[in-house]
Amino acid sequence: RLLIHGILSNPKPGTLSARAAELALQPRELGLAWDYANYVVNPAACFLALFLFSDRLWPTFLVMLMWALFVYCFHRFVALRMSKKQMYASLRLEQMAQFLWGIPQSIIAMAWCFWGSRLGYWKWYPALPLTGIVSLTFYC
Repeated sequence: RLLIHGILSNPKPGTLSARAAELALQPRELGLAWDYANYVVNPAACFLALFLFSDRLWPTFLVMLMWALFVYCFHRFVALRMSKKQMYASLRLEQMAQFLWGIPQSIIAMAWCFWGSRLGYWKWYPALPLTGIVSLTFYC
């Protein structure tokens, strides 16, 4: 009786049909397509710290490692077991995710180029954007 009042798809609070009970107890959908933003933005924000010169930046990468381990364990042991099966087979979604993952990787390449220019090996203004474009092109 307590469950009857909490079901949103049940039109009459006094009765509970079999379909309404089925809808109330079905697992949620896994929002895999919406998780890609976290997998690109968080590492990119951490990798931007590679342009700074400080001995206090290592906790940023430690937190990113803990975040990656938590997300892996959460999806492996909780989200995938508590979600219903659903098809995510869009080639466009996968291609866009692969392209966007090239952005954090090109940030690492640009940081390498930046510190090479700080050491005097080359000028930063032509080399830094060129390194980012070449890195992103080779990745894709």
